[in-house]
Amino acid sequence: MGNLPYVVFIFEDYMKVFEKKIGEIVDENYIYARALHYLGLEFYNYEDRKLIDLCEERGIDRKRVIKSFYQFDSSTRIPLDEIKTYPLELTLEFLRYSHNSYIKNYLPYVANLINQLDGRSTLIRDLKMVFPLFVEDFINHIYKEEDELFDYVEFLIDVHQKNPDKNPSRIWKYSSLSLEQLRALHVDEDEMAGLRELIDEIPVDNLLTDVIVKEIQAFNREILFHSEIENEILFPKAIELECLFYQSMESLCRLN
Repeated sequence: MGNLPYVVFIFEDYMKVFEKKIGEIVDENYIYARALHYLGLEFYNYEDRKLIDLCEERGIDRKRVIKSFYQFDSSTRIPLDEIKTYPLELTLEFLRYSHNSYIKNYLPYVANLINQLDGRSTLIRDLKMVFPLFVEDFINHIYKEEDELFDYVEFLIDVHQKNPDKNPSRIWKYSSLSLEQLRALHVDEDEMAGLRELIDEIPVDNLLTDVIVKEIQAFNREILFHSEIENEILFPKAIELECLFYQSMESLCRLN
């Protein structure tokens, strides 16, 4: 019961948000724009409307709103040191989950926001042109990574665990792959360089633009963290398995 006063404080704090206008809510914390999107309320359509009025009109339960705001407000990144303790197969699943979240949730959300911008300025027109190209390239990169790198790592895990349902001859499928070379290429990658430079130039003169810029900056930080997991955890563990695999293959060849 020691945490009860804190819980009550948080609840009361969230209850105050209903008397605020949507624009004020999002201006205080851009993350709430995503929470509102999840609730079916696009902030850019209701900046001057109070949240309480919209909830009554749409029949949205206040408890659902508070839960959504709290979930988005309290979501935290898993520490890198904790991910280092995961088995390699769990690390792969974590990375796949992140990929899926980017493709199905995050990128469509930001794309929708960008589509709402007035495209009269050159920078905004550039953003509307560049972002879909970035998304296409990024998704292709994800699919290639999963089809090649992740599939190869799964093969190495299966061999190491002596999975009877897997055939070690599958190694020929990956004969052209080198984890060391893939890691070297991966370290030098910066998919968001052009997009990052573009949003640095865009003037933030309204709430919608402010949210878009902050979301893209947040996504850039997320991608850097994602790359850190791959470079510092996935590749070293996978390369270790690859070495063990080739050592065992050499031993078999000497026996024959």
